[in-house]
Amino acid sequence: SMSGNDAINFMSGSPLNRLSWLRNSSKFINAASLSPSARWLLFRAGDPLVHKQSGRPVELPTKRIEHLLGPTPYFGHGKREGEVQDPTEETTKGLASARIRGPTAIFLGFWEGKGGDDAVSAVAGGAVKGDAYFALDVSKVEQEALDRVQSTADQSESELVYTPARLAVSRFDKQYAAIYASAKAMIEWNSRINFCGSCGSPVYSLWAGWKLACSSLLPWSEPREPPCPTTSGLHAHQYPRTDTAIIVGIIDQSGDKILLGRNKKFPGLFYSTLAGFVEPGETFEEAVAREIYEESGVKVHDVAYHSTQPWPYPGNLMVGFYARADSTKPLNLELDTELSGHGSFNVTSFVDAKWFTRAEVQEVLSHPDGTNLAARDNKQLDSIVSGKTTDPATSQAVVGVEEAVLKNQPPFRVPPISSVAGVLISEWVYGKAKL
Repeated sequence: SMSGNDAINFMSGSPLNRLSWLRNSSKFINAASLSPSARWLLFRAGDPLVHKQSGRPVELPTKRIEHLLGPTPYFGHGKREGEVQDPTEETTKGLASARIRGPTAIFLGFWEGKGGDDAVSAVAGGAVKGDAYFALDVSKVEQEALDRVQSTADQSESELVYTPARLAVSRFDKQYAAIYASAKAMIEWNSRINFCGSCGSPVYSLWAGWKLACSSLLPWSEPREPPCPTTSGLHAHQYPRTDTAIIVGIIDQSGDKILLGRNKKFPGLFYSTLAGFVEPGETFEEAVAREIYEESGVKVHDVAYHSTQPWPYPGNLMVGFYARADSTKPLNLELDTELSGHGSFNVTSFVDAKWFTRAEVQEVLSHPDGTNLAARDNKQLDSIVSGKTTDPATSQAVVGVEEAVLKNQPPFRVPPISSVAGVLISEWVYGKAKL
């Protein structure tokens, strides 16, 4: 639902109306960005700016960060600084809400029912009333300019800090977590795509951050030989991508055991449900059967859909399922090296998979630290995604079961219910799973 009240998983159910049909209107986007009610979420190297004490995301008005954005107009840039072009004209059709200079800025949508600006609503033909939300990537902004944001803080405002992404979002409420998921995924996508996939020329931003185009399309660009294919009718613009992955709670024939695996770079004795990417020409159900067999040698049946979750690390959609399998059959972790850990180039390699009983998992869920990840653990998981891990032997930090018991720790840990993996595990343990 638009309100997010019916959303099952954390980071889903955004309260924002994305107004996607208005992204190409420079007039509307500029009016929204200049509105006193506009709110900006800042990211540096993918990490959001938050209030240190409360952990709440920082919402900054445009006035507070105008020195970061550059001269107006902020969107619909023309050839010269401060110049705006009419994107309806044939000669400037490639400039719809374009941002060619300054840090990446993305229009996220309107939080309807909050505040609002009648002038902005009028520009949109009365279609919307609320606060406009934007994301800004300040990764390449000089520290002095960032310090000015802090120096203009109200005395009653807590210290503002850029916090590692996973740790930060764990303290957000459901609505802000959903906004964050969209903002972070878009920040990541814009930062990764720097060149045209057809000719290799630099790209520039259109549609308020939701479209990238080859710079050879700019009205003032020098003729290119041969012309980029995007100029000859193919229109190979680049749009945000979502990589779809299946994630599965595999339950045995008795209904009393679940199959979980442990990544070789997971912190401590951390086990989770098995997952994998969907390939072209493959249904979700086929991906479930293939990935689970490749990773564990287990053949599944009775695949049943559960729910989905946006996962902005960097831009995935996790599609959750339950499936049945025979726990008396031997596991085989040697098929594609993903579970055996022999695949040295695979950052998702696992070293173990086990069938756990309901009682064993319930013991972990009942423990205060059974689903807790410390700050260093979240940092380690972030490093797995970013590929910044060093020697697996030093990053693994495996704690033996006996040692964990002596320290009054759970024998292993599982994901929290802020992830769809945690939801699949928890609902099965407490008899809510529809198998």
